[in-house]
Amino acid sequence: ANQQGIAVYTINQDNVDSVLPQLEYDSAKKQEFRNLINSGKEITVPQKEVTISGWNGTGYIVENPDNGMGAYIISGGLNGGGLTIPQILALTVLIVCFSLLVSIAIVAFIELAVSLLINAILAITANILLAGPLTVYQIAKKDFLKDLANKLSGKFFKENGKKKMIATLAINTLLKKILSKLGI
Repeated sequence: ANQQGIAVYTINQDNVDSVLPQLEYDSAKKQEFRNLINSGKEITVPQKEVTISGWNGTGYIVENPDNGMGAYIISGGLNGGGLTIPQILALTVLIVCFSLLVSIAIVAFIELAVSLLINAILAITANILLAGPLTVYQIAKKDFLKDLANKLSGKFFKENGKKKMIATLAINTLLKKILSKLGI
């Protein structure tokens, strides 16, 4: 209010009758102020509504002079919770940028997973080739596939744990699919 050249008044029971008529508010708002003052409160209020960043309204302080307790009131019940259009647009841009960053992180994670999968396939292929000629009977054995998958996952995860167990299951499934596609 001061920045806009609007007078600010502190109104109490001593000056209510002289100051209230100077305020440029409707009769309901003036009666609200009078009721607050009659209940022993002091109010600090601008002479008229202010305009801030496209918002029009008033803000005032209601204080109990006996104990210093008070409330800061903004018209419309916002009490500090309102956003202007530029603030809403800035918040929207922030949300969109955050969403894009999360999407980029997800893509990077997928690229890492694909890279690990390719390395696993290469390691599987190398181990199959290094194992020498195998019969269809040997390849089909569950124990052979489990053992090979366990050895391969051990190259990525040295400790036995949940990650190694999941990798072993994934490699085992992958081996079965590869052998199935090869008709073995």
